[in-house]
Amino acid sequence: MGAADTERFLVNIAGYVQATTTAPRSPRQAMIDPAYDPTTWPDTRPRVVFDGEVTATRKRWPVASGYTPHPGDRVVMLPLGKEGWLVLCRTAPSPPPQTDVLTATGTWAKPTGAAYLWVQVLGGGGAGGGAATTGASQTSAGSGGQGGGYAASWLPAVQVPATVTVTIGPGGTANSGAAGGAGSASSFGGLVSASGGAGGVSLAAAGTAGGNNGGGATAQTLLGDITADGQGGGAGFRGGTSGAIGGQGGSSALAAGGRGLGVITGAVAGTPGRGPGGGGSGGAVGAGQSAQPGGEGAPGTVLVTAFF
Repeated sequence: MGAADTERFLVNIAGYVQATTTAPRSPRQAMIDPAYDPTTWPDTRPRVVFDGEVTATRKRWPVASGYTPHPGDRVVMLPLGKEGWLVLCRTAPSPPPQTDVLTATGTWAKPTGAAYLWVQVLGGGGAGGGAATTGASQTSAGSGGQGGGYAASWLPAVQVPATVTVTIGPGGTANSGAAGGAGSASSFGGLVSASGGAGGVSLAAAGTAGGNNGGGATAQTLLGDITADGQGGGAGFRGGTSGAIGGQGGSSALAAGGRGLGVITGAVAGTPGRGPGGGGSGGAVGAGQSAQPGGEGAPGTVLVTAFF
C-alpha cells in the first residue's frame, strides 16, 4: 500500500469512527407500523413508531437478518451512525388484541399498555313504519326504517384519555298505524360518532294501489376516518282491495335489517332489525284489519379493539 493509499484508508477509518462514536445513542424500543403490509417484505422495509411517539417514522429502516417484520410487533432499534436505525429483533410477543363490545351507555377504561385503538361506532336503527287500520276493501303498509350510521377510526392510544364516555343510541320505537321512530346516535367520547337511522313511513289505508318511500332520504351525521350511511329502508306497497307488503328494514354496516313481510289477507307487524343498527321492517295490513306496528330498530353499539 502506497503512502497515498494509506492516507485515504486512514481518512476513511477516521470518518467511520467519527460517524459512529461522536454522538453515542442508546438502543430504543418501538413498534412496527400497524399499517405495514408484511406481504411486501423484503422488497419494502418497515416504518416504526418509537415508544413515546404517536406517528410512524417517515423513513423505512433496514432489518437484521433472521427477523421478518410484522405489523404491531414490538422491536429493539439499534442506532446506526448519526441518524440511522436498524430493526434488530422482536422483543417478547405482544399480547393479543382485546376487543370490547359495548352495548350500554357508560364509561370505557383504556387497557394498560395499549398502543393503538380501532374504534367502530354504529348508531341505532330506525323503526319500520306501521300499517293503518283498514276498511272492508282497503289495505295499508309501512316502509322500512333506515339502518344506523357507521363510523370508525384508528387512534393512537396516547391521544385517548384514560376513560372515555360511551353513548349507545337506542333503536327507533315502532308505532302501530303510524311512522316509525328514528334511531339515536352512538359515540365514543368526542372522537368517533354516528347518527341513527330514520324511521319508516306509514301508508294510509285505501282501496287503490300505492307505495311509500323507505326511511333514510338524507345523509347521516358521521365522525370518523371511515364512514358509511345506513342503508335506506325498503318501500312499502299497498295492493288496493287485497294484499300489502311491508318494506324491508335497512341494513347497517355490520348487521341486517328486519325481513320484509306481506299479506294477501290478515295483518302482520314488521320485524325488528337483526343486529346492531339494523332498521325494522314495515307492517302490512289486508282488508278489514286492525292497525299494525313496524319492527323496532336495533340499538347501536361501540366496538373498541386495543392493540398492544
